Amino acid sequence: FFSHTTEIFGNALPCCHGMASRSEKPGETRANNWTVAVVLGSTTSGTLVLFLCLVAIFVSWAVSTSSTSLALETVSKEFRHMQENFLAEALADMIRPLWRTPTQWSRHLATGLSLDGYPVMPPTVDMLQDLAHVEKVLAFIAPTTDKNLFLRGAAERETNRTYFTDITAAVNFCLNDNLSLSSACSHAAFLSVSLRDDNGSIRHVVMRQYVDDGQNTLADSTGMAAQIHLWDMDQNMLIPFVNLDIAPLPPSMTLGEFEFPFISPWSNFTFVMFPGDTSGVNLIGATPIMVHGQQVGFMSYMMSLSLMLVPVLQEALESGGDVTKNSFLAVYAADGTVIGLSEDAAGGGGAQIMRGSVETIPESSYTKKAIEFLKREHGDICPVEGHLNLDEEEDRLVDVMPFYTEDWGLPSLGTRWCQVLTVPRDNLYGSIDEAERTSLIVGLIAGGGFAVSLCLLSLSVWQVFRTNRNVRRQKRDADYALVLQAVEEVGNLGCPMALSGAGDFLELEELVCYEDMRDAGKLVVLDSLEQIHSFRKRNRIVFFSHQWLGWLKPDDAQRSQLRAMQAAVRALQKAFGAQTVYVWVDYICVSQRHSKAQWMAVSSLPVYVSMVDIFIIIAPDAAHRDTQAVCGLSTYTRRGWCRLEMLAKACGSGFQHMYSVEGSGTSLRRLSQQDFEHLSLNVFDGDFTVPSDCEKLVLPILGLYSLILLQASQPHILGILSHIEENKDRFFPPSYMAHDKKMEQPAKRKLFGNLVALMEEHTTRDDRSPAPQYHTAENVDEDTFEALGELPLTDETARDKFEIVDL
Repeated sequence: FFSHTTEIFGNALPCCHGMASRSEKPGETRANNWTVAVVLGSTTSGTLVLFLCLVAIFVSWAVSTSSTSLALETVSKEFRHMQENFLAEALADMIRPLWRTPTQWSRHLATGLSLDGYPVMPPTVDMLQDLAHVEKVLAFIAPTTDKNLFLRGAAERETNRTYFTDITAAVNFCLNDNLSLSSACSHAAFLSVSLRDDNGSIRHVVMRQYVDDGQNTLADSTGMAAQIHLWDMDQNMLIPFVNLDIAPLPPSMTLGEFEFPFISPWSNFTFVMFPGDTSGVNLIGATPIMVHGQQVGFMSYMMSLSLMLVPVLQEALESGGDVTKNSFLAVYAADGTVIGLSEDAAGGGGAQIMRGSVETIPESSYTKKAIEFLKREHGDICPVEGHLNLDEEEDRLVDVMPFYTEDWGLPSLGTRWCQVLTVPRDNLYGSIDEAERTSLIVGLIAGGGFAVSLCLLSLSVWQVFRTNRNVRRQKRDADYALVLQAVEEVGNLGCPMALSGAGDFLELEELVCYEDMRDAGKLVVLDSLEQIHSFRKRNRIVFFSHQWLGWLKPDDAQRSQLRAMQAAVRALQKAFGAQTVYVWVDYICVSQRHSKAQWMAVSSLPVYVSMVDIFIIIAPDAAHRDTQAVCGLSTYTRRGWCRLEMLAKACGSGFQHMYSVEGSGTSLRRLSQQDFEHLSLNVFDGDFTVPSDCEKLVLPILGLYSLILLQASQPHILGILSHIEENKDRFFPPSYMAHDKKMEQPAKRKLFGNLVALMEEHTTRDDRSPAPQYHTAENVDEDTFEALGELPLTDETARDKFEIVDL
């Protein structure tokens, strides 16, 4: 019966929604919510204020007690970031060509190379005597010194561009006393091309030292001669008529810094560092020239790191802003060789930057003091690991970081380099000192705030406790009100009971709705329980429970259920007499056009069922009008609403006087208590077309449960109670997952919650209301009901002979 109610009117029944909270007044709910919100708000505010005060106190303490270590850590990160990602990268970029260029040459030394018919690689000492041959060799090595590869400032106008200079590519040979190639050097022959800055004019200067051919006016007595030329990079040739004879250079100036053969883990390469005359420290990358397995020379690529590095140091300091104001940077090797200093450059010392060793740096300079401090602090001017220290004597921070070419994808330099930065302490600690002075004020404010917040928190905790207790009490009171409401509704008639006389019912050709039967004057209306009791003394009421066979109509096109009902009525007339039988059918006896009136009748269903004399399940096999699904007793017993009707009958007057018409619809079968082992009374395990109908059944089921508890000693109740106790959470689910077309995702909704426990508590109270008294048919012998199983469902003129089944 209930299934079609929600299918047609469910969304139009505002009285049906939220039944589990009908006892709560909206005004009270809003007041409670406001109280809870105020309490929680004050609690949150107090907790937040307390937290902030504690944080402020902690920060104040941390700043005042560990500001130095925090500052050092911050400074260390800043300096190391600057050095590793700026200065170290710049150093690696400078050195990288010294590795790549000789490595590329070494391949040609092994494979050979010719230009315009002249063999260029590997070079020979005889090539140096022929200028035409020299040009071909220069055409191969000179492009590595192209000024555009060493731009320092790339201005749009070429005349405004600046370049790094003192870049040299060279071919060097070792000669013995007989001026023959040898690994023992008495004389040197070489060819070099250098990128030079000649008073602002960028030129490529070529030096050639060779075995005298008799034409050089400055050739020495040993037979060696030397000349200076200029190279035209654009024309790829020597500039004509620029041939300056010079005195030959001794091997010590060209080969003396090298050991033969090269000893290096890189078999075809080595780094060599030596100081120049005016260009500071030079770094050379070299690859050997081999003849018959003997090293007789080398090809080298050289640059002046000092000249190139000083501008980079200055740029690094300038990028630090106020942090590196009045600061100085230095790069030197572990053996003390100075590679670059920013302090001399700042003073405009010019040639002073070409210092050979840290020992020659003036004692008054901050750089020298920083180096001496490192030696005292760590026992080495170039530690193997980075350090940041405070030199208290000079009130300066000293940061040292080692530089390893291996970290940048380059061969080892053979010695460790270090980068040292010295910076005034006030550049970094000024703000920290200011923070220490304000920490006391912050601490006092935070302490006061802590005391206030502690009081507020205590008040808030007390309020939360009290409010939580009140909320729990109010919730319990609201739930208990629902319990009382359920007990009241199950024992009172909430809506008049409408009945159809047997005569009018048998005249129907199809089931007719309540409103049409009412307007035709074919309904008897009983307004109170007293009227129903009085009516039952002289009449019999039969309750037909059935499932709807269509979405809009209760029966199928063949009127299978109506025919079964009418056949049952005829059988009852034979037992009780035609004038005493009245019929209750949902479609006929419950309003179908007024949703509120309909729900009032639905709420009174347990009372209706408990007051009838006979309960008949109408479930003949038939096809559903809309789905064409086969319906029968099995589908009937799966419906949640049908299970409610059976449960209401069992709770009210037990299993007696219950019958079913099923299968072919040709027999009236009397049900016994054993049948309910197969007919489940678990309402919420049943099927609901609209899942939210579960919420509408909370109070009716709760009311029926009160009847079960109050009649627990009755034989017909013991089986039901045992069935409930086996799995109470399934019989009374605390909640369910609501599925609604308007909902994006299923939501958990409350059903019984704590109501079952409260109902059990209520039924044990001394001041509870007495259990409603339900009566079976009066003035009728039980043999009359037994005889129903012996009466056919049709008269003697029926075509079919019904099978009589007496259980």
